[in-house]
Amino acid sequence: MNNPYGSEGVGFFNIREERDVFDVTNIARKLALDIGLSRLDSGLFCTATSEIATNAIRYGVDAKVVFRLCKNNKGVEVHITDRGGGIGDLNRAMTDGHSSAQSYGIGLGAAKRSVDEMEVDTGSQGTSVILRKYKQVPSTDIDFGVVSFPAVDNTMNGDGYFIKSYHGDSVLACVMDGGRQCYQTGSVECVHCVNAVLRDNYTRPLNEILQLCDESVKRAGYVDGISIAIVRITPECVETTIVGSIQIFSYPDVVLDMEPCTGLLGKSMPEKIPITCIPRPPEFNFSLYSDGLVNVNYVAIPAESSVQRFTEILFDHHAKADDDSTILVLAG
Repeated sequence: MNNPYGSEGVGFFNIREERDVFDVTNIARKLALDIGLSRLDSGLFCTATSEIATNAIRYGVDAKVVFRLCKNNKGVEVHITDRGGGIGDLNRAMTDGHSSAQSYGIGLGAAKRSVDEMEVDTGSQGTSVILRKYKQVPSTDIDFGVVSFPAVDNTMNGDGYFIKSYHGDSVLACVMDGGRQCYQTGSVECVHCVNAVLRDNYTRPLNEILQLCDESVKRAGYVDGISIAIVRITPECVETTIVGSIQIFSYPDVVLDMEPCTGLLGKSMPEKIPITCIPRPPEFNFSLYSDGLVNVNYVAIPAESSVQRFTEILFDHHAKADDDSTILVLAG
C-alpha cells in the first residue's frame, strides 16, 4: 500500500492484499476519530470500509481507496473502486444474510446500515462504492426528547416516531398515529412500514417523503390510514408538514402559520401537500404530538431541566389515559 496517511485527513491508496485492508481500516478509524465522530460511529465506519475493501481485493483488480472529508467538513467519505467483473445481482447482495465475501465480512446490506450514505455503481468494468459517515448534531445545537406509550391496559402502541440526525447539522423528526387498524390486526406494521420509508429517504423533499409513505401504506393494505407530522431543521430553515390529526406546537415567538390538511396516508392523501418553510430562528422549541395528548402548551419547568425532562412534563400534563400517546420535542 502506498501514500501514508496525511495530516489533512485525505489520502489515496492502492490495495492489493489483506494487510492493506488492515492498514486502510486503521486509517478509516483515525480519520473518523480526528474529525470528531464517536468511537461507536468510527467503528461502524471502519467495519463498512473493511467489508468493501476486502471485496475489492478478492473479486477485483487494481483496487483503490480514496479518503475525503465530506463537503461540509462534518463527516468522512471513502471511495473504493476496482476493475473486477462487478456484482451480478446487486439487490440480492444488499439483502441480509448474503455476504459478498463468501461467509467473510458483514455483507453489503449491513455495510449500508453501518454508514449514513452508501452509493454503489457496478458493471462488467468494475465496481465503485462510496461510504459516508457524519458526526451527530451536537445537543447544544439541536436536542430532543420523546415519550410514547400505549393506552392504559393496552400492550400495543398504534403511534410511532422517527428521528434522524444527518449531515452533521440537520435533523428530520416525525410522529405518526396508526389509527384503529393497529388494534384490529394485533400489530403496528402500518407504522413500521412508514419508518422503513423514512430510514431510506430522510434527505428527500418532504412532499416526496409523504408520497413514498402513502404508497407504502397502500401496498401494506392498511385501510384506516396514518396521520403524520414531519419537522426538518437545517442550518438555514425549518420545514414542517402535517397530514391528519398530529399537531405541532411551537414557541417562543416562532410562528409556523401552517395550513390545515385533512386526509390520511394510505387512505385519503391530499393532492396538494402544504409545506411550511421559515428561516431557522435563533431559538426554537417544537412539540409534535399525537391525538392522545390534548391542549399542549407551554408549562413551567425547573431551571436546567433537560429537553427529555421537559418532554416528560408535557406528557404528564396533557396525555389521555384511554389513547395511545406520543410527544416528540425538538429544541435549540
